[in-house]
Amino acid sequence: MIYLFEDKEGRMALYLKEGVDSSLLTRAIMNCKRDEINQYIDDNFSDAEAVLFHVSYSFPQPGVTNDAVRNAFLSKGVPFVFFSGGSKNSLSTLKGIPTADIYSKDMYSHLPGFLEEFKATGIVNIPLLVYGKNYILNSLLKSMEWVNDQLWGVKGDEPLPTSIVRNLVSSIQNSIQEDELREDKNALLNFIKGHFSSGVLTSDSIIAQIQQIIDRH
Repeated sequence: MIYLFEDKEGRMALYLKEGVDSSLLTRAIMNCKRDEINQYIDDNFSDAEAVLFHVSYSFPQPGVTNDAVRNAFLSKGVPFVFFSGGSKNSLSTLKGIPTADIYSKDMYSHLPGFLEEFKATGIVNIPLLVYGKNYILNSLLKSMEWVNDQLWGVKGDEPLPTSIVRNLVSSIQNSIQEDELREDKNALLNFIKGHFSSGVLTSDSIIAQIQQIIDRH
């Protein structure tokens, strides 16, 4: 089951333009004290395959926080997605479990396709929920954007310093989560590590390598 924590009926009506299968998605509440979160999840959401949680969700009881709820679900291996009108679409992992932030309108727009794939395959495709049907290309373009930001001001033909390389490796490991990109991701990381150890890793070479991956997709 996919659990949706959404306490604004009007927001759903505004963005969700088609009905969804109630056997796959159900709205839920988190009505417990902070020290009861783990047991509450065990008692009420033991079948959770993923959780979609609005950032401004209003908890019935005081002391419960978004992060406490997210961490509790992630500790049980359940992918967790925050969505809001102020979020920028992004993917990451925490202890190997997918987590994401999504703009509300995009989350509801992509939700029917996400549920269709879940029904057909049993796969919880968080990248599809974040980026839509073209999630592979969109994810790569987002990675390229982030890499360009990190390399801003660095001369294209000069060897990169250790601090930048570490940030690049960490970001690529966390942001590229699609199964379809696993081989490309590993090849890119090996390229970075190999060229860095040889002292010939430059911003131009990294950008060219990512562009090759984008061109293939």
